[in-house]
Amino acid sequence: MEKNYDNAAADIAYVRSELSRLVKDPELSAILGDEAVERMSKWDSVIGQKMDQPFSLMVIGDFKRGKSTIINAILGRSIAPVNVAPETFTINCISYGERPSVEAVLKNGKRVTLTQDDLSRDRLSGLLDFFPGELDYLDVRSDAPILKEIQIVDTPGLSDLDDLDNQVKDFLIKADAVIYVASALSPFSESEQYFIASHIVPQNFSKVFVLVNMIDAMNSMEDIEKIIDRISEKCSQIIPLRHKRHRRVPQKDWSYPPRHQGLSGLLRKSVP
Repeated sequence: MEKNYDNAAADIAYVRSELSRLVKDPELSAILGDEAVERMSKWDSVIGQKMDQPFSLMVIGDFKRGKSTIINAILGRSIAPVNVAPETFTINCISYGERPSVEAVLKNGKRVTLTQDDLSRDRLSGLLDFFPGELDYLDVRSDAPILKEIQIVDTPGLSDLDDLDNQVKDFLIKADAVIYVASALSPFSESEQYFIASHIVPQNFSKVFVLVNMIDAMNSMEDIEKIIDRISEKCSQIIPLRHKRHRRVPQKDWSYPPRHQGLSGLLRKSVP
């Protein structure tokens, strides 16, 4: 895997050097035009920033979709806070650290050291009012092995929170891939479809996963198939050229809980 990363880095470096050569050539620049040259320069800047940052996976969805539970399954341990109420929402950037730690990063640049216990709903809601500034996000570090390869951005629900939506959009621009969590109990509302179409699709992500959670609440495999078909159809309408349906849950397995190894394996295969 490291060899593949090295090859990819070399290929990207070559493309960037060629792009730089085109931009700096006065004759080619004149043919391409100022707008095209400016766009290519911007591309090079974005690529450079991406190369210096870890692969960022963003987990998004409405409230009560089980996003944090899924993240904890991916990590193989309990890190992301669960059962968070709308009034205590936070964005949690989870990355690798040899020593687990939690810091509240404030918009004024200050940092406040927290404990893992502070991420619980009761503790966190009481702390927010005492921070010396407005909270930007929580910087959560863990020694989970998969975090050596990716950074996970855990977002709260998007329902009826305009200010939060704007904050989520800022992180969305910086993400490399997205998991959108839908619920089998309330599959793909109009607001969910709108958010994907208006905010996720325009970012041109190479990987967008729509994960249907809570299928264990269904009464039969037939019910699961209906839900998967409905969401698959909606996905094909929203992202018609890039929609791909993964295999269905086999009959004998339909009621088992998600396995974090399977999720982690899929994500590892998806990291470029």
